[in-house]
Amino acid sequence: MGLSKEAGLSRGLVRSRLQDGTVPLSRLKPVIDFLVEKGLNKELPTFFEVTPSNIVAHQEGDYFVSEPIKLKSDYEFKDAKVTIKSSSNPGLKDVVKIKDMDGDERNTYNSNESFRVYIPIDAETGDIKIDAKATVELPASLAYATPVAGKQDMSFVNISPQAMNKDNYCILDWFKWSYRDC
Repeated sequence: MGLSKEAGLSRGLVRSRLQDGTVPLSRLKPVIDFLVEKGLNKELPTFFEVTPSNIVAHQEGDYFVSEPIKLKSDYEFKDAKVTIKSSSNPGLKDVVKIKDMDGDERNTYNSNESFRVYIPIDAETGDIKIDAKATVELPASLAYATPVAGKQDMSFVNISPQAMNKDNYCILDWFKWSYRDC
């Protein structure tokens, strides 16, 4: 008994159901409108964000200590590298410390972890730029719609992870301890 390719691929579905759909358009329209509205409003998940936007610090012993700075993401990553990128005083890079919330000095963080910046109280007044970089694996793929009727409409290709950067995220002014947008 021979089956046509169409019957074999559709596993017995009636061709009119494939063409006409199984649900009236009036039921799909609200869902489509909702998705279009989200797209137009650009309501996307948080890929990689550094918060807060205002940094406040206080004195703890021999250091000015920033409030917790969080590497926020709706996705998981384990390789965010936080560094002091530049400073108004090049010698400060060697004395400024980046510590986790337990007070341990390190420069690699996971998603949604926080850190603090420690600046010696005897450091000259100036500013520091903090750099945060992470590779965030986004569930993404590409689809291709053929212009030829009757041909397969989609082909998916995996996209490799891309590095997400928050370069020069913030500038800390100590002694004044104010925040400036980078």
